[in-house]
Amino acid sequence: MNLSSANSKISAQRIVGFSREKNALFQWLAAPDAGSQIFSVTGIGGIGKTTLLTELNAGARRTSTRTLWMDGQICLQTPGAFLSCLEMSLEIEYGLTRATDETMLTYAVRELTRQRTVMIIDNCEHIDYLESWLLASLLPRLAEAECLLILASRRGLPTKWHSHPLWSKRIHSYPLELFSREEIYEYLQDSGLSPVLQVDIVQKTGGHPLLLALTLDMLLRQEPERQEREYQLPGILSAELLKEASSPFMYEAL
Repeated sequence: MNLSSANSKISAQRIVGFSREKNALFQWLAAPDAGSQIFSVTGIGGIGKTTLLTELNAGARRTSTRTLWMDGQICLQTPGAFLSCLEMSLEIEYGLTRATDETMLTYAVRELTRQRTVMIIDNCEHIDYLESWLLASLLPRLAEAECLLILASRRGLPTKWHSHPLWSKRIHSYPLELFSREEIYEYLQDSGLSPVLQVDIVQKTGGHPLLLALTLDMLLRQEPERQEREYQLPGILSAELLKEASSPFMYEAL
C-alpha cells in the first residue's frame, strides 16, 4: 500500500469530537433505571450528524444493548411505514418475527419494552408527518420502558415536542457545531500533509466537517509534489455541500 492509500485509510478512520454526546449515551446505558429519553441531534448538512449516529450506534452495540437503526426518509411517512421498518429491523438485526395474529403496534410496543433499547433514526426532517401519532399512540406506551430514541435532523424537533407535558422533560438537545481550529488540526494529524498546507486547509474549510473530509481525501489522492502546487477547492466540493444542505428535489440539478 502506498503512502497516499495508507493516509486515506487513517483519515477515514479518524473521528473528531462528539465527547459530549458519547458521554450522554454511556450515562444512559450505565444508569440502573434509565427511563425513556430522546436525544435530538441537530446541525446543518454535512456537519456530522450521520457520523455521530454511527458512533453512538457502535457504542451501544459494544455494550450488547439492543440497537436499531432506521431511516426517517422511509419510516416517517406513515404509521404503517414506521412499524414496518421497525419490524424489519428487529428481524434483520435480531432474528425476531411477529406472530401472524399480533398487530404491528402491539408487537412493536412489546419488543421495545421487553429490554433496554436504543432506537436511532436518521433524516428526521419530516417527523412532523407522524408527530401526532408518535406522541399520542406509540410514545405513551414507552413512557415506563427503557428506550432511548436518538433523532437526527437539521432543524430539530418541532415545538409540539418541547411543550409536551411528559416528553418535554425527557428531550436532550445536541446541536452540532463547526470544528474548532484545534479539532481541525487533530483531524489532519498523521495525514502526512505539510504544515503550510495544513494551515491553508484550516483557513479555507472554515471548520466544516464534510468540506474538510472531502478536501483531505482529494489531496491524499494526489502525488505529494502536486499537493501544494495544484491545491484548490474544486467545484465538486461546493456541489456536495449544496447537496447536503438542499432538499431532495434539487439533487438532480446539483
